[in-house]
Amino acid sequence: MCSVTVTPYYVDMTYYSKRQQWGYYITTTADNEKVTIDADAKEYNKTTRTDYADEKTLHFDANDGKLSQASASTGINIAKAGTYTIIVAADGKGYLTYSVVEGKVDFSATDEPQVKYPAELYMVKKDDVSVELARLAKTGETTYSSTYTLTAKWEEFKIVDRENSVVYGSDPSDQFTLSSDAGAWNIWFDDDVEAGKTVTVTVDLKTMKRGRTIME
Repeated sequence: MCSVTVTPYYVDMTYYSKRQQWGYYITTTADNEKVTIDADAKEYNKTTRTDYADEKTLHFDANDGKLSQASASTGINIAKAGTYTIIVAADGKGYLTYSVVEGKVDFSATDEPQVKYPAELYMVKKDDVSVELARLAKTGETTYSSTYTLTAKWEEFKIVDRENSVVYGSDPSDQFTLSSDAGAWNIWFDDDVEAGKTVTVTVDLKTMKRGRTIME
């Protein structure tokens, strides 16, 4: 996802990378004003695995703090006129959330904090990040490792940092580079790893690289 837009203001929200949030300040002039959230995205073709991507506009239904993709965006009601901060973020399961906070949130106060690396990472199912396949134990300040036995050839998965609510897939241009972007692909094992084989999976959150070694 390259940008998130708030309408009727038609402005791009600012992405604060350290917080992994989009934010925008608005000042409403009437009670019960509604705003909607849309996003520009790039859709990659997993089958061809090329760098080419189609440009997409995503619309969201906003309900109870969650954004669900829909054919048309629904409005978020702001009851009282005033200044607010609109915040969009991804939760630990990879879903988008939103909040409307009265006043101005100081994003810069935490935009350059000391990086907090989690105590462990989770290797999860590609289509259900709540299902854990393996836990990657911390082996260094930024590195993690675990063994895993494949259940199928070309098996796919994702990596989750639950402490910081980040879901990692694979950068479309390099399968061994992690990416938390919405357009990231599932991570996969090459065809040289057969079902039943055990591999050592490694992750370095500083370099954002992922590796694997086939165990004899």
